[in-house]
Amino acid sequence: MLFYKIITMEFYPQNILYKKDNDGSGRFVIIDDIGSAALIPIEYYFTFAAHARINRKWKRFTEYLAKKYTNSLVQELVKQIK
Repeated sequence: MLFYKIITMEFYPQNILYKKDNDGSGRFVIIDDIGSAALIPIEYYFTFAAHARINRKWKRFTEYLAKKYTNSLVQELVKQIK
């Protein structure tokens, strides 16, 4: 998300798809809520603003995962991706 400066309105697990390739590898794809709801979306023009917004959304996403899913594997994943 940071490399391509992908801005999302909200970031939830149901907005992410895992696409498996023919060779067995795969990648995650964001499938919904792409874009900015801001009146003046400065994150489209300034990298620092895009990174700040992405980091803020990512932090909320990891907090959401930690709160919603109490499974130990999910908790370990949240620790690793923070």
